[in-house]
Amino acid sequence: WVNAAVREREGHYIGRLEATVYEGTCAEIAYIFAPSFWGKGYATEAVQWWLEALGVGEVWIATRPDNTASRRLAERLGFAWRATTPRPLGSADPGDLLYVWTG
Repeated sequence: WVNAAVREREGHYIGRLEATVYEGTCAEIAYIFAPSFWGKGYATEAVQWWLEALGVGEVWIATRPDNTASRRLAERLGFAWRATTPRPLGSADPGDLLYVWTG
């Protein structure tokens, strides 16, 4: 597990990033932000940085079908929808949509 706090430029804590890295080759990530910071680009900027910082070639996100904001974020950053993963994801629940990014 790798975690990072996300702060805005003024230094206030606004969310966090999480990753489970598998054998240094791929990762499963999550991002959690305070609702008052949704829709302002913070998650997009943070996840983009997270993709580079993790340094793995494949990154997975699982999201509920009704979470259109996360689906749009994944697609905006180049994640592609996949029906299955090569390994079980710890954060995926039945019915979740799975997205993969390959750097």
